Amino acid sequence: MPKIAITLKGHTDGVLAAAFSPCGTMVASGGEDNELKLWSAADGSCLRSVKAHAGDIKGLCFSADGAVIFTAGWDKAVRSWRAADLTPVREAAKHTGAVNAISTGAGGNRLITGGDDGLAVIWDSANLKPVDTLRPESGDIKACALSVAGIAATGGTALKFWKDGSALKSHEDYIYGVRALAFSPAGNLLAAGTGMGKSLEVWDTAGFAMIKQVKSAGWVNSLAFSPDGKVLASGGGEARLWDPLSDAPPVLLEGHSDEVYCVAFSPDGKRLVSASNDGTLIVWEL
Repeated sequence: MPKIAITLKGHTDGVLAAAFSPCGTMVASGGEDNELKLWSAADGSCLRSVKAHAGDIKGLCFSADGAVIFTAGWDKAVRSWRAADLTPVREAAKHTGAVNAISTGAGGNRLITGGDDGLAVIWDSANLKPVDTLRPESGDIKACALSVAGIAATGGTALKFWKDGSALKSHEDYIYGVRALAFSPAGNLLAAGTGMGKSLEVWDTAGFAMIKQVKSAGWVNSLAFSPDGKVLASGGGEARLWDPLSDAPPVLLEGHSDEVYCVAFSPDGKRLVSASNDGTLIVWEL
């Protein structure tokens, strides 16, 4: 059974975003206190901290080589930071509203961000310059994801999927909208989670067919696949571990005193970090 390895304490408000470094030795986090923090994944010590945005840090991710951390903020900015000392590298201001989500794709040479302006922007991660902009025409974007299979983004009541710049599929039946998206590492599966709708879905990206739906999954704020694609983690009222293909009940990870905003696996899949509104992060041994 999973167990708590370390609890990371230092944020003064809810923690909205977290990620393991590609080497697995560090965890980056950001949240409602506007602080970007870098932690030791071994002993939980805070290595570095910086006031990164003029408002909530809504999302973050590492570059493929771990040298850079990218952040997205309520202040409409997308920024990059040197992981070695958290000094700023670049800032981009393509969005005209809060940037709600950011993630990297396969290979790490591209980023995707989604914002309240209704735009999904694809960036060159090397220079933080936009290379493509998608407008789903369905309201503010709360979640987006990038993979070898294509691009997924959610806005309003719709989930949309693009491949090679062309819109392929659209599913517009989400009364309460979709709050979380994640592609499996191979890109063959796309997981989607709703907030008030309390549902979890898994789609086959080849034919864009739903192959799993859990209608009582609880509030879903975040989703992440394990590196081997065999486990799907969700964050909501608590962190949960699912089999993405079977109907097996989830494993509950109970340790936070408030809802979980983000979940992320370590590169080896042996650990999971969860970030919570209680101001803490927990590193779990799986």
